[in-house]
Amino acid sequence: MEVRTSYIEKLEKEKPNGKCRKWRLWVRLFDGKKRSRRFAGAYREAQQALSTFRAEVESEIKSTGTFAGCAESWLAYRESMGDVRFSTLRRNRNAITALSREFGDVQLADMTPERCRDGLAAIRNGNNATGRVLGGAYMAKLYSVLHRVLLMALHDGRIARDPLANVPAPKVDTREKDWLPPDELASTVRALEALPMDGKVICYLLMCYLGLRRGECVALLVEDVDLDAAIVHVRHGIEERDMSVSDTKTRAGVRDLPMPTPLVDDLREWLAIRSGRARADCPTLAINARGTALRSVDLEKWWNAHRAALGADGMTMHQLRHSNLSMMARHMNVFDLQRWAGWSSIAPARVYVHADQESLAAGCADAYRHHFGTS
Repeated sequence: MEVRTSYIEKLEKEKPNGKCRKWRLWVRLFDGKKRSRRFAGAYREAQQALSTFRAEVESEIKSTGTFAGCAESWLAYRESMGDVRFSTLRRNRNAITALSREFGDVQLADMTPERCRDGLAAIRNGNNATGRVLGGAYMAKLYSVLHRVLLMALHDGRIARDPLANVPAPKVDTREKDWLPPDELASTVRALEALPMDGKVICYLLMCYLGLRRGECVALLVEDVDLDAAIVHVRHGIEERDMSVSDTKTRAGVRDLPMPTPLVDDLREWLAIRSGRARADCPTLAINARGTALRSVDLEKWWNAHRAALGADGMTMHQLRHSNLSMMARHMNVFDLQRWAGWSSIAPARVYVHADQESLAAGCADAYRHHFGTS
């Protein structure tokens, strides 16, 4: 925040400046607020007092706190609201840590557009935990958190203007996700189905066949699986703070997904095995040998140790979901793909619509054959 102007008001209106001895000193801020102080003395002394008063106000404004302090307040407020998921708070914390490397000790009053631009550029070009040049997608996330912290400072009156108002957000340089082509994904499915059936294998099959997120897999309840109708009802997610079953992250995450026959058979086999292990207080579909719910971290450890043997060397577990969505993108319009994936918008679809001339030609041929009666 900055001082916009300052002036002296004469309180003894009937007297000329040379004889007036009562004044009010005014300091106006950029947010429209004013500070005032009464002063008794000659006009020249009042002018000197105004300069002192203005300096005091500017000094007070400058001590409104650092970016790091404001960011901590913002994060504490979000946590106190109780409606922000633990995983989201953790990502916010990581973003604040990254931003604080550059802006942590900077006074809010010094967060000018120039300082913000230079600081974001410094973070992108090496002032980060990796020391490498960061991608635009990650920088866009940092920009978003920075903007939200500064907006809170603006609303609290700690700064007069939004310094990011004229600083464009980093361009999201979205790249295609690494994925297994459909034939390789099918080979991985066959390799999984050849293993002894257990809770982990079932989760990986759900990712391959239905593109479920890991949290959706471990949170799936027995009652969510309808084998007769061949439908999986996705209704839950996992709360990473205590690994408890909770609602899906967004409403779009609630969806009903049709199952292919092989997956129905796999689930039927697993439910028969599970009945000998499950405890009455464990409603989740995927359980371990002790009859307790699986944790997503256990899934990841097993996958990293066995993925090479499954024909997916170097692929993360989450890339099984990407592989399924990339496959489905060849056969669904973007709106069906949105519902299948559980997205809140169609924007993520562009990540999975890969450049595929063969698929494009097949789609055109099908359309011409269906509507024009020609190939």
